[in-house]
Amino acid sequence: MTADAWDRRYKRWVAASHVLAPSEDPWVVIAVQDLAITERYLLSIEEQVSADLRQGMMLREGQPNIRFSECQAHSKLWIMGLYEICRLLINDRKIGKSDCLRSVFDQLEAIRMPLAKHAPRKTTKEVHYPTPCVPLFGHELGWMVKDYKYKDMPSDVPEGTYAGRYISRRQISDLFLHSVDGEW
Repeated sequence: MTADAWDRRYKRWVAASHVLAPSEDPWVVIAVQDLAITERYLLSIEEQVSADLRQGMMLREGQPNIRFSECQAHSKLWIMGLYEICRLLINDRKIGKSDCLRSVFDQLEAIRMPLAKHAPRKTTKEVHYPTPCVPLFGHELGWMVKDYKYKDMPSDVPEGTYAGRYISRRQISDLFLHSVDGEW
């Protein structure tokens, strides 16, 4: 990502932090801006990891690619951080401005449960580990997850049917910014 592109994206994050933050809780502003700072690093490493994977460099000198592991670890933490911000604004604070975050929260729920609890969302008995993957085009690392609540699944599907769903950190980040400011 070029410096100009990052500057524009960072300004969107800062604006989003102020739109969403209740005046009595400056923590939200700080937390959202912390995710923005972390995202700068993640965008850079996602691009490097994507290039490595496309060149067949999952292993370097017989060892797992450390950049892949590092990217995956930081991405998981970033997702958990945004999940908590959205959960706080939607469920705990019930701020009117947070309604725009419901579609973001839906995706966060679908990936957070498998990452944090090793189970698909809204189930308690099944063990599920999300599968890391990279799309054919783009630079983002993502995961395939089982999703029993996928919103596009027909209503007449039998109980226990799930969708395999690709979710990436960048996809969630873009949706978050779009949900707040309406830009793509």
